[in-house]
Amino acid sequence: MSSTDREELKAKNLEAIRQVLPPLADALGGHMPPSKLVISESGEADVLVDGTGVYQGNASRFAAEQAEMFRAKGLSIALPKPEPGAFDEHTNHFLLALARRTAEQGIQFVDQPGTSDAYYLIVSGIGLGYHLDAVIEESGAQFVILVDKDIDFLRHSLEVYDWTALIGSMAAQGRRIAFAIDPNPQSLSWAIANMIKDWNPVSVDGTRVFIHSGEDMISRMLNFFHSDMSKVLSYMGYFNDELIMLRNAYHSLKSGKSQVYLRPEKANIKAPVFLIASGPSLDESIPFIHDNADKAVIISNGSALHPLLVNGIVPDFHIETENVFVAPVVELAAKNFDLSKICLVASSTVDQHITEHFGKVIYFFRSALSAFPLFCDSERRCLLRPDPTVVNAGLSFLQETGFTRAYFFGIDLGTKGAGRHHSKDAYHYSEGAIPESKRYDIPVPGNFGGQVLSALDFAFTRVNMAEAIHYHGPAIKYFNCSDGALIEGAQPQVTGELSFAKISGGKKKVVKGIIECFPAYTLDSFNEAWDPDKIFAAFNDLTDRFVESFAGRTSFQDRAEFVRATIELRPLMYIGAVLEKRFDGTAFRVFRGTLIMMMGAVEFYAQRLSDPTKHAAFATIVREEIAACAERIRDLAIETLSDPTVVPAITNQGAAAPDGVIPEVAASWGQVSRNEPCPCGSGKRYKHCHGSTA
Repeated sequence: MSSTDREELKAKNLEAIRQVLPPLADALGGHMPPSKLVISESGEADVLVDGTGVYQGNASRFAAEQAEMFRAKGLSIALPKPEPGAFDEHTNHFLLALARRTAEQGIQFVDQPGTSDAYYLIVSGIGLGYHLDAVIEESGAQFVILVDKDIDFLRHSLEVYDWTALIGSMAAQGRRIAFAIDPNPQSLSWAIANMIKDWNPVSVDGTRVFIHSGEDMISRMLNFFHSDMSKVLSYMGYFNDELIMLRNAYHSLKSGKSQVYLRPEKANIKAPVFLIASGPSLDESIPFIHDNADKAVIISNGSALHPLLVNGIVPDFHIETENVFVAPVVELAAKNFDLSKICLVASSTVDQHITEHFGKVIYFFRSALSAFPLFCDSERRCLLRPDPTVVNAGLSFLQETGFTRAYFFGIDLGTKGAGRHHSKDAYHYSEGAIPESKRYDIPVPGNFGGQVLSALDFAFTRVNMAEAIHYHGPAIKYFNCSDGALIEGAQPQVTGELSFAKISGGKKKVVKGIIECFPAYTLDSFNEAWDPDKIFAAFNDLTDRFVESFAGRTSFQDRAEFVRATIELRPLMYIGAVLEKRFDGTAFRVFRGTLIMMMGAVEFYAQRLSDPTKHAAFATIVREEIAACAERIRDLAIETLSDPTVVPAITNQGAAAPDGVIPEVAASWGQVSRNEPCPCGSGKRYKHCHGSTA
């Protein structure tokens, strides 16, 4: 192939990739790798890295040998067995019924899937692309994720591999191809998890893995999948949780006077802003924050409120996102301090017991929650990146409201060994506090060197903060003064080198200007949204369509066909479609988590039937039990929301009564006897379920 032919192929390939992922095509177009593509006289390709050929002079032969090994013995991911106790209350009941009825009919299951076909294929190392056709065909995958640490080899492949043919062939078959490129294995893991969550979270089990290069990177990714993938999928939402949040949003907005967030079109605030969390290093930063409190706008997040007030620092804004267990944290602060000078910036679904303590409240929407499509009329009323923890919401708020210099304090996102995990004055160390349940076992780089042990949600927080910083570009400068985890994009900064001038016009003027730009949520908007007849009609329609999608099925073994049951639901995950279909979008978000968890369990067991003649009997059980569960939660949703005016009181554990126990939230259970049924709904005794790891 001549150099002219290679240039023509590159141009054609870039256009094909642009149709899949425009930013990747843009990056490839101007990229000059440090390695060198070489073509021998016989036409064989290789890549020289530091003068050495990666493929021993013949990349096509190298790839063919790898593909043959994949055919003989490929790597696959087997998820843990879905058992009651690992899911929400309603999926637990479904699994109990499934286990009982399959046992009664003598249906048994083997440890490994009965087919090597997978829904997902993860390819580690893009190389020159020569291996892709063979391994994709062998895997039978519907969704192929190509993983690499950088774009160097992908850039070389544009000149020797026909990406246009691969992408076109996949599209023609209704299959998808995606790219995940990042040098950080943890970031790659989250990127892949989000792709799976957004496209088809029910078919992760049996995912095939092909390793062309990057063995160390992929091994760390696989550890993540085995240990934490189920937790990532829990971010799809819980049915009980969504009902609580819808009821909270009803109360947040029903007055017709509540202020709601509206992303400013253009803003440029020169005053510095302190974004503060309650990590253990906050205690060291308190004197500096106190001395400069009148020279910066202060945003406290979650449990940082009490440590600040104890030390004479009154935040200008306080951020909260959670719908339960916020009250104990805020009540601790409100018991001894006046919060009326603080503006609360909270999710519309926030715990209703906290708002009365604050002088001003600004509500924002979270696009992943059921309250968003129902009550929201514009994506600008959402914070762009408010998840998974309150710190992400705080960062999003300061970015979108126009601050240009941000300083992080107490955003440790982990702990250094056996030390404290929060400020000494935080709620977590107060009398009667709900015990900390995080596992700090994920090593991440420290902000000032060394290593910090992070927890799963904090690791996710860190990745999302880095992405948010990158997304907003260089217009905002970030300085991380926390002695915790390194946050990419935020410059490590010791406070001894900092000094601030007084804010021009005074801080109060800046804060007032921010608050006054947010409009009221009118009574007309509320009445248009809260239409029980339309809400319940959407609940009924979704339930009927979901149950009907399984009618007549005599087998659930075909992965591709099984996933078609969710095709009609998937578009409602995206903001544009949700806002066009307000009530359908609400219904989907209410039921999504439980329906997906049930289907994931069905998909797992359908691939493991020990006797192929039992598929029809298994399918009958599945159809009947899925219908029973879907209709049961539909009826419960209608019953609960028929009277949304009830605001349960707070118990001393921080749980809401008379709802009392929230099955998915262990902190709401209080003291449970070891021989009592586990509150999660698994049907097991507490000592044999969640009590075994308490």
